[in-house]
Amino acid sequence: MSKSLTKILTICILALIIPVAIVVTAICLSNAVTYTLTLAIDGFEENTGAITLKVNGKDYVEPVQISRNSLVTLSVDSTGYDFGGWFLGTPEEISAEDKEISDKKSFTIKINEDLTLTAMNEIIVYSISYDEETATQVKYGSELKVIPDEDRANGIVFKGWKMEGSENVYTKALFGTEEDVALTSVQDLIKYNISYNGEEPVSVEFGTALKEFEDEDRENGLVFEGWKINGDETVYVEAKFLDYDENQVINLVSSQKNLFEGVVKEITVKYDFYGGPWYDEEGCIIEGEISHKLINSVKDDVDALEYNYDTETIEILLNELVKEVYNSEGGKYTAESITIVYGDSEQTNLGLTTTVSEFLSFYKDLSGNDYTVGEVILIKIAYTPVTAEVA
Repeated sequence: MSKSLTKILTICILALIIPVAIVVTAICLSNAVTYTLTLAIDGFEENTGAITLKVNGKDYVEPVQISRNSLVTLSVDSTGYDFGGWFLGTPEEISAEDKEISDKKSFTIKINEDLTLTAMNEIIVYSISYDEETATQVKYGSELKVIPDEDRANGIVFKGWKMEGSENVYTKALFGTEEDVALTSVQDLIKYNISYNGEEPVSVEFGTALKEFEDEDRENGLVFEGWKINGDETVYVEAKFLDYDENQVINLVSSQKNLFEGVVKEITVKYDFYGGPWYDEEGCIIEGEISHKLINSVKDDVDALEYNYDTETIEILLNELVKEVYNSEGGKYTAESITIVYGDSEQTNLGLTTTVSEFLSFYKDLSGNDYTVGEVILIKIAYTPVTAEVA
């Protein structure tokens, strides 16, 4: 092939290649152009519900660079809000006359320029009827009406509200997208959060018996009596804490009682001679009141809670009652009956043959009552005249 022909062919080939290269380059340069996509939210209320914007399925955080002619899918996820459409411009630029470019929460758009879009939202406002009362307007997330606890003394407290067909109990307006809501009040026994001696709190319903705790030292008379709240001397055996609610942890501390505390160590027995003054045979006046001490001790069997009094002393006291006395004129009188007074109780007209067991049973020692140190048993002796003659 001649050099001239080769040259001609080379020129022809270049003539074909160069335009193609120019076109390809132009296309590449065209595709390299990007635009800024900016998204905004209007209608969001602070700390209420949630609104999230997405670009191609990813959360939108800041303006995004999008290649020219790219298709982009925009979407809105919201809780507590009604969607009002996508609008061109920032929230400040949008007017009431503007028309949305899409009323769908998710739509696709081609990007051929810098673009700012705003997702319009409006917080849901419910029309709520409480226990069939006239409906009131309540915004999503707002606190619902609270009913005072009318029967708290019996552990019945207001819990919240229920919708028909739902077991959920609501205290805030978090109902979804339905706008008309009928609510029924829920009241139930309070459930306390109780910690026993620093243990993990457990739920205990009002009126339930509290846990038993074996911290007894029965040999020394110490037995578990119940639970106390720090700083409170009240002893609890049931979950009835009227000053506490379910949001508090009640810290209970086990309490022991000493069976020997308050147990009688001595009881005073006094005699009262009716109608005195009285005199003995020698003419000496008999005191109007004679006191004797009666000692007791606790039995070894703590469970019995019975006390052993010095029955010999009682026997002597009964046997040595002053059975014959004289008045100031020498008139002789003899003991007719006795009356025993203990606290607010009185056992009258007992015969002089009253036995030790009858005496004991009167002031109820054998029934296991705890007496207080210093209590008095008063024995009153009634006399009747034997003769009116002067000695």
